[in-house]
Amino acid sequence: METAVASDNPYLTGLDRNPANFVPLSPLSFLERSAFVYPNRISVIQGSRQYTWAETYSRCRRLASALTRLGIGKNDTVAVMLPNTAPMFEAHFGIPMVGAVLNTLNTRLDAESIAFMLEHGEAKLLITDPEFSEAVGNALGLMKGKKPLVIDTLDPDFTGGKSLGEKNYDNFLAEGDPDFEWSLPEDEWDAIALNYTSGTTGNPKGVVYHHRGAYLNCASNIISWGMPPHAVYLWTLPMFHANGWCFVWTLAANAGTSVCLRKVDVKLIFNLIRKHKITHLCGAPIVYGMLINAPQEWYAGIEHQVSGLIAGAAPPAAVIEGAERMGLDITHVYGLTETYGPASVCAKQPEWDKLPIDIRTARNGRQGVRYHMQEAITVLDPDTMQPVPRDGETIGEIMFRGNLVMKGYLKNEAATKEAFVGDWFHTGDLAVVDHDGYVKIKDRSKDIIISGGENISSLEVEDVLYRHPTVIGAAVVAKPDAKWGEVPCAFIELRDGVKPSDEEIIAHCRTHLAHFKVPKQVVFGELPKTSTGKIQKYILRQHAKSVLAIECSGAAAMTPILYWEDFVPGWEYESPTRTLSAQQIVTFAQEYDPQTYHTDAAAAKSSPFGGLIASGWQTCGVAMRLMCDGYLLQTSCIGSPGLDELRWFKPVRPGDALRLHALVLEQAPSRKDLRRGTVKFRWDVLNQNDEVVCAITGRQHFRRRASAQ
Repeated sequence: METAVASDNPYLTGLDRNPANFVPLSPLSFLERSAFVYPNRISVIQGSRQYTWAETYSRCRRLASALTRLGIGKNDTVAVMLPNTAPMFEAHFGIPMVGAVLNTLNTRLDAESIAFMLEHGEAKLLITDPEFSEAVGNALGLMKGKKPLVIDTLDPDFTGGKSLGEKNYDNFLAEGDPDFEWSLPEDEWDAIALNYTSGTTGNPKGVVYHHRGAYLNCASNIISWGMPPHAVYLWTLPMFHANGWCFVWTLAANAGTSVCLRKVDVKLIFNLIRKHKITHLCGAPIVYGMLINAPQEWYAGIEHQVSGLIAGAAPPAAVIEGAERMGLDITHVYGLTETYGPASVCAKQPEWDKLPIDIRTARNGRQGVRYHMQEAITVLDPDTMQPVPRDGETIGEIMFRGNLVMKGYLKNEAATKEAFVGDWFHTGDLAVVDHDGYVKIKDRSKDIIISGGENISSLEVEDVLYRHPTVIGAAVVAKPDAKWGEVPCAFIELRDGVKPSDEEIIAHCRTHLAHFKVPKQVVFGELPKTSTGKIQKYILRQHAKSVLAIECSGAAAMTPILYWEDFVPGWEYESPTRTLSAQQIVTFAQEYDPQTYHTDAAAAKSSPFGGLIASGWQTCGVAMRLMCDGYLLQTSCIGSPGLDELRWFKPVRPGDALRLHALVLEQAPSRKDLRRGTVKFRWDVLNQNDEVVCAITGRQHFRRRASAQ
């Protein structure tokens, strides 16, 4: 059989692409359709104001027209620093209508980061809200190049802040034509949005989206979530975050209603759910944690089901149970800024509903399977680029391929090339594949900390720490946090002869970082390293995961498990410069063992602690627990400490700052139990003037190493 040449193939002749059979995909077309089909349906609710789809379409066309009059057009960048408001919603349509690129700025950023993004993205216009005028004003002052024109939005629901621009948003819209003739992009590959993500070098990277990807992720959101027409969506997710996971455009496709929320206010959220019959919302685990822990009367009367998407860490069983109790159906999704937000979903199976809560939670908490419009999600060995087996144990790297992957990083060809090695997008997230083919993350190789849904580059924080004159080594890892999911925890190695307080280190970070990036805990000590000098972060992560590390930190926090043999006579330990008040010490003790450590009104007359700690034995116990469980974290102490002697030298008031010094006096093996030994300590409790306020001599049992058993 002869092979036909191209000209002879009937499918290659006379079937060319033309305007009648091919139109570039763009989410802008969703707005036009909803305005035509549902002109009187409510599109946006912001406080007491409501807009119909016809009004929103008109306002977006005015915005596009006004931008054109400023000379802004194709591939120009327009930045916005806005909360979840109607102008933020409109910016997602009006700006790309003229071919310009929308750059949504994280409203939590510091001035230095904002200045970098405005310069790197070459923003010609900045639309901002007075709430962020201080940070934006400082950022403009830091810029070395041409500054963008500034326009301020006005919101009657917010008072405060100052205007920075020559015009306000409403007046700017009034200059535009409500019938402005806009057109779809010539190429669906054209850029529609620029989103900055935490970079591994400290400076953020600019992720560029195209119209096609934004369009298709809207379809994926609707299909994967099973959204019915005219959803009522509450904006608990910031619209600046990957363009609100593309849900701004998704709501236009759905002809739904966007209920705006300037900031997360739990009581207001329930009121809005009740008032507007909210059907859908998205957010990080922190948002759902706040909802399920709210007083029951706040959500009383909400009888309809609300669907929620949750991203970030897998939701714990308590969240799933609490959500079910409230009638909130949570679905876990996974994605990155580079994938337009969610690009995979933990698609639920009906049979999971019959499983016990712990097993069901484990199933529902995985990163799952690909979104409908994403070509593939896989876990590959990054060295061989071969798939890992479906055994739930073999670790590889999550990789994506398809239309829901960014164009690349703006002005960073090297990073783009690295991200697309082997024709896959490398996420840097390490995962396994379970037997059913669902993906489950095991670690984040890029050391990104996800706090309250926001990404924090550990390297960015470490770079700031290294700027402090006393620091010679720094490593930042994620520490579990009940409220934020994860928070930065800094481990620091100091120069000889210096002892900065952790308050000093934190204050230093605050001058260079956005508040949510500042370490919430500082631990001083020698950093664990490999033979080549590389810091072993996996060890630090284990220490940061300690429950007691949330409340206490110290130089010995990085000490490995200590056994009886380690406490040789003369061994010393001193708590860090950061001190605890007497009240904090008592609170710690009472939380640890409320039956033993208690306050006593009668003892207040005689106890040097003013009744905060009722006896010398309890004082000894607090000292021992703070040292062994709080500062050393991983010890092998057994039982309660015994008191030999307690001497008071100065009274202690509840607000006094205290620290602890420990000295090993004696060490002896147990005569009855060869598996443990006794250590005799002297503890000195010092005040802020380095005066010894009390001296305690006591004993504690410790386990012996296995080799000695």
